[in-house]
Amino acid sequence: MDTATCQRGWPDANSEGARLTAGERRVVFALIAVMIIAIFESIAFFQLYNVGPIWIQEHVRAEVASFRIPVPWYQSLISFFSIIGVPLLFWIWGRQASRQREPDELAKIGTEPGWLRPAISSW
Repeated sequence: MDTATCQRGWPDANSEGARLTAGERRVVFALIAVMIIAIFESIAFFQLYNVGPIWIQEHVRAEVASFRIPVPWYQSLISFFSIIGVPLLFWIWGRQASRQREPDELAKIGTEPGWLRPAISSW
């Protein structure tokens, strides 16, 4: 380990690489903005786990032929789309990278609402 790196692997404040580039600052500011916006969305979204099952039980016809779909299965759709969506995005970005067309970090952040939309709209 060189003298510019502290024990945890982070660059020392006095080292050459301590300042962020303009592109890195742009990404950091975008991440902060997304986190601030996402706080409000997350508060509302997680209320679905309280109210959603009651609403589904009262207002959704959950029978398919003679089978009744359990209420927790509706909540599992969000996890299902997340589990399927992340590897799909990694595969797409890998293919794009092999063609030198991979989007930058900000474009990847903007991709999330698009692939998560089916999970959210399933409610």
